Amino acid sequence: MAETNAASGVVRTTIAQTPQLTEVVLEVSEAVAARYTRPGQVVALKPTNGGDKPIYIALASSPGEARAFRLLLGASAAAQMTMSEGATWTFDGPFGKGYPLEAARGKDVLLFAVGSALAPIRTVVEAIRADRAAYGAVTIYVGAHTEADLPYAQDLRIWEQEGMTVRRSLSKPWVQDVFWADPPPVDNAFAFICGMNEMMTAVTLALSEAGLPADAIGKNW
Repeated sequence: MAETNAASGVVRTTIAQTPQLTEVVLEVSEAVAARYTRPGQVVALKPTNGGDKPIYIALASSPGEARAFRLLLGASAAAQMTMSEGATWTFDGPFGKGYPLEAARGKDVLLFAVGSALAPIRTVVEAIRADRAAYGAVTIYVGAHTEADLPYAQDLRIWEQEGMTVRRSLSKPWVQDVFWADPPPVDNAFAFICGMNEMMTAVTLALSEAGLPADAIGKNW
């Protein structure tokens, strides 16, 4: 992943999403916020508590969300950053191709995420909610070890209340197995996926075997 466009932001709030995942609301300038144009883009944080390798984090907030970048950090990433309110973080980005949301317009949408990968998938869901009539049925497959390990629990409940289908994979079966247990039609569908390489490979294979072509599967990299 290439780094570009150095920037900085100020920590305004931290929110414990799960015992291992903390969301940080980072206030940035209007100019930096304007760089974020597509769901799924990332920033490369520069550690403040030691370490010289950048920490790549996909944004959990939507483009144009009030000069606030929402970042979901795991315990390892959080340990490398000063998490106190008012701390200044420097980073490169946002950058990356993001998700091709325009390709899903007029189609049913399938979304797959495990653990912290729900953060960038959340931005896709929020974009769909903002223009709901432009998309068909939405099915969201989320995975974690336990229910308590699922971030954005309140968002998941809201999405369900609004008519989206949320299917949870807790420990096992994996998200691709939950998909196969009751697969929705894919003849007019587009999928967005995010997670570890092994998970993404397995989900891609499952979708392909179900009849979804490769160009109807969106990845943010």
